[in-house]
Amino acid sequence: MELNAENSGLLWYGTYSVALGLPPWQEGDPEYDVYLRYGSKWFDVDIDDNKDHVNLIGSSAWSPMCEFFRKLSAVYNLNVEAEYEEPGMDFGGFFSAEVGEVTKDEQLSYNQYRASSDGTESIIEGVDQFDFESADEAIEHYEDLKFVLNDNQWEQFKSELKSVFEDTKTNDHDKV
Repeated sequence: MELNAENSGLLWYGTYSVALGLPPWQEGDPEYDVYLRYGSKWFDVDIDDNKDHVNLIGSSAWSPMCEFFRKLSAVYNLNVEAEYEEPGMDFGGFFSAEVGEVTKDEQLSYNQYRASSDGTESIIEGVDQFDFESADEAIEHYEDLKFVLNDNQWEQFKSELKSVFEDTKTNDHDKV
């Protein structure tokens, strides 16, 4: 928390080792790969220290901080749970570690993450932002959701997508 405060919430790969109590990174180290060692080159984080847990909420550069969280878990004897998402790069997921051992590492597409995290309501609400020609085209676009929804949920989702397109046709017809 002191390191976070000193850097106004922004941690860099050169300071991760300080936070983890590890030997510092040496400039020019040919074996140093920040993405393999920590997950990202920076982490802009807010720390909320509660009575029984600590919340780290922030943004990182291009990839999630899973390896940093795993190491944090090992060094401080913690259980860590993380969620991450990046719509522009089409990924999201869930990660957890207990005392340095990974217990969950679920890497998903962005839509799969949204459906797993929030359900399909927000996807249905946002479907009009796309230029789908038909419900079938929309269903094909979201086909990867079959891997995170059970059969009943998938059928319900398809039905809801179809009703969005039926409502649009009805509304467009009424306007003419």
